[in-house]
Amino acid sequence: SRFTATYRIAAGDYAEAKKIARGIAVEQTVECPDELFVNTWIEDTVIGQIEDLKKAKSGLETVIHDIDKTMSERFADAFKMINVEFARIMQIMFSGGKARLELTDEAHPLEGGVEMYLQLPGKKRQPLTLMSGGERALTVIALLISFMAYSPAPFCFVDEIDAALDDANVERYSRMIADYKRKTQFVIISHRKKTMEFADTLQGVTLSLIHISEPTRLDV
Repeated sequence: SRFTATYRIAAGDYAEAKKIARGIAVEQTVECPDELFVNTWIEDTVIGQIEDLKKAKSGLETVIHDIDKTMSERFADAFKMINVEFARIMQIMFSGGKARLELTDEAHPLEGGVEMYLQLPGKKRQPLTLMSGGERALTVIALLISFMAYSPAPFCFVDEIDAALDDANVERYSRMIADYKRKTQFVIISHRKKTMEFADTLQGVTLSLIHISEPTRLDV
């Protein structure tokens, strides 16, 4: 009942709130007239609750504003580092060209999107959708790897990521791995010879002369 009276006052329906308050007054022992009790109860209790709610709302809005501000600042720092690394990796894989990321709404970075601007060597600038399947795969790989520029990882596990690439694109992908392995240890599952050529250590399973599978290791 107290909650309902508070809601009615917040909505501006004071007449209904007084009816509810009178019902509460009947259940309480007081030495003052009923109307005086109702007015006092509304002033001291219900209006006080509304003020508490307003203060709580203001406090929550301040917290949300501070969180959004901190998130925007961190996102801007991360986006800048990732953008620089993305452009660098794309140049390594494609031996030139230009690549960058741009925000669709710089004023509200947390609400907008991200656009890719790509220009491969010998080609005009084009969106990701007009690139070949291998070029799209390499671009996505470059973007994912560039995330580690902001949050480096001790190692990166890659499983058959080069399976759909032709030999030319496998070589481009392997150049990126060869450059980045100085910063991060890569554990790669692959059946492609070009990828294996850039590895420092090969580990696998082989069939021995007595027809028993056993693990093998080779330091390149």
